[in-house]
Amino acid sequence: MPIYFKSKINSDYLDELESLMYFNSQQRKVISGIESAIEKYGLPKIKNENEKLKITLEKIENPQTIFAFDNDNLVGLIIFYRETIDNIVILHIAIAEQYSIIYNKSFSLAIALIEELKRKAKNIKGVKSISIYYKKDNIGKIRIK
Repeated sequence: MPIYFKSKINSDYLDELESLMYFNSQQRKVISGIESAIEKYGLPKIKNENEKLKITLEKIENPQTIFAFDNDNLVGLIIFYRETIDNIVILHIAIAEQYSIIYNKSFSLAIALIEELKRKAKNIKGVKSISIYYKKDNIGKIRIK
């Protein structure tokens, strides 16, 4: 089964989500970007609401998440929010360690998550770009229309 995406997951995935978000050894590779995002947007927290898991941030109201699955295993996610009428900001991308070990798989999954966000963003009136802040002074911008 190929990679597929969901915007909501049930509470059965709590352990996998915690591993992905908080105990992922690959985070050290982008630690300065993660620290910068936490400083600007707040610490990500996992909340269980009505048996559905969602990620919240201290300084952002209602960030959204796209979860990636391989078979029924949670293997990645992307957290984002609409910063302005015409721009969506990617706040965090997490890739499961088993995908991070093989560069091509990790890179492909990150690109697939961004492409899924881009596909969704095309259907949101007024959105023209997606920004990613993973280095303090380097802001990447992707045009979607």
